[in-house]
Amino acid sequence: MGTPSADEVTFEAECYAKCSYAELRPHLKYWMGLEAVLLEVNVTAEGDSEFAGMAWTLQIPISRFAGERIYVVLTNGSWVEVKLREEHVPGNFSLLSLNEVACWVIPMDNDSGLVYSVLTDLWPQGISISIDDEREWGGNTYALRNWISQYFSLYKGQLIRVLVYLRAYTGDPGPAVDRVLTYTERVAMGESLSTLKRAIIEELNLEEARAARSNPVTTYMLVAFFAFTALLALLILYYFLRTRGWRQAI
Repeated sequence: MGTPSADEVTFEAECYAKCSYAELRPHLKYWMGLEAVLLEVNVTAEGDSEFAGMAWTLQIPISRFAGERIYVVLTNGSWVEVKLREEHVPGNFSLLSLNEVACWVIPMDNDSGLVYSVLTDLWPQGISISIDDEREWGGNTYALRNWISQYFSLYKGQLIRVLVYLRAYTGDPGPAVDRVLTYTERVAMGESLSTLKRAIIEELNLEEARAARSNPVTTYMLVAFFAFTALLALLILYYFLRTRGWRQAI
């Protein structure tokens, strides 16, 4: 996919995936502000496709987060604390499932962290999430999944669209969470993703972010933040092979 140069505040990437049951073209566009990144994800069916599910997944390393606490914020403003299990329990990969979720709060180091939200008008009252221990399949990450849809079909030319918002915080994550809650409320009230996207982009202050890249320290922090989000945020598309009874990811 590549990485943006130091003076870029927008970045686009497109890929193509095909298998026996799905043919897709995901297109991603990033807008990178001083403290936050917005991703617009458009997934177009290039052919008739069937899925067991589609989820935007943030994968975080078990070596760093085992035994740590992260938080899930519901659309009603309540917080759910989750301690990430240190030991793998074979056959018991699911750590949590919740509905009507607004965002995640992921503490990092030095009183800082990341607020992470997936916004979609498919689920205006809040998205469903799950946490999977990927050691069940030989992996080394916890998968923080935001379920866009499950057991569905797309016909050629149909499009699924989501917005992914990531905001770094230092100290109190409350203001960043409150901002996300206003976004989810606007979606719940029927505001289109296009209108919300324009509002978020305006709040990112892209011109200020571009000017800040003349500062070597700021440039380093921004590129490091972008690299962190770009490497960890993966769109996982599951499809179910009905005749064989198993699933794959593309």
